[in-house]
Amino acid sequence: MRILVNLTAAAVLVVSAGCRNTGRSVDTVVPNELGRTQAAYTGQFGAATSSPVTPDRVVFTAAPGTRLVARFVAGKSVEELWIIDADGAGVPAALAERAQALLASEPAPVRTIVFRAEGRPHAETFEEALGAGLLRVERRNGRLSRIALCADRTACVMLGQMQESELAVDEMMAAGLKAMRAQQQH
Repeated sequence: MRILVNLTAAAVLVVSAGCRNTGRSVDTVVPNELGRTQAAYTGQFGAATSSPVTPDRVVFTAAPGTRLVARFVAGKSVEELWIIDADGAGVPAALAERAQALLASEPAPVRTIVFRAEGRPHAETFEEALGAGLLRVERRNGRLSRIALCADRTACVMLGQMQESELAVDEMMAAGLKAMRAQQQH
């Protein structure tokens, strides 16, 4: 399981996507989150990890078990992906409250992912428009597991890319398990 988590975290850095700067102001209804410089994040969270494959993305450890991936355009953050530990430590209170309020409103999921590998909980994604931006929230095992906050609805990509990489790993794991079981029966 630890390998899967590390592969998933690595996939965030490896998966690359185009983005566009629309010139619109950052309107997320979550104060002081987007539109910050990398230096501001470094001042808050400390040293970051980045990859030459995805130079627009930087990963910070917000708290033990909670990571923040920030995507930058023209030197300002336009998207944040919070990968949250069970206790939710490290997530800004206003953002956590907004995400919990979205889940509490019991909207229909915009996406449900059912994994094939044994023991993997399904993932439900919910969305809320925030002015020009978007809040995406993922729930697994009945708890908040990820939050994506985007300045531009049309360029909100990191959570979807992470889920797609997880699905690819899940397919490989399920196929490997099936092959192992077939060998054991012979």
